[in-house]
Amino acid sequence: MEALAAAEVLEVRALEALAAAEVLEVRALEAWAAEEAWGVRALEAWAAAEVLGVRALEAMEAAEALEVWAAEEVWVAEEAMEAAEALEA
Repeated sequence: MEALAAAEVLEVRALEALAAAEVLEVRALEAWAAEEAWGVRALEAWAAAEVLGVRALEAMEAAEALEVWAAEEVWVAEEAMEAAEALEA
């Protein structure tokens, strides 16, 4: 009888150890999933930074194009002023 009771106690303890191991396994999987989520977020942040970089380059190109256009307009205005001065003289 005592051996049977001792065996049952050992079985209960083994089942408790198994349950604890399963809890640890679940926690490890949750930690891994959280790490993966942070990795995805880091990649999303990197992609957003890349998009912002592209937009900054596009804005810089647009600013350069406006600068060229403004310089051309200044040149046209200067030519018109010179022509007007020549007509007045």
